[in-house]
Amino acid sequence: MTTTGMDGKATVILHNYEDKKYPAVLHGNRLWLRPYEAIAWKLT
Repeated sequence: MTTTGMDGKATVILHNYEDKKYPAVLHGNRLWLRPYEAIAWKLT
């Protein structure tokens, strides 16, 4: 599982995954990504 600080890029990733109905969960000030989402995160 990958965590990242809540910044501009994290916000875009979160909204993008919500649009695609992928399970991106905003928890406090951390964005938690599933493994296949973490791959996309590293590619951006």
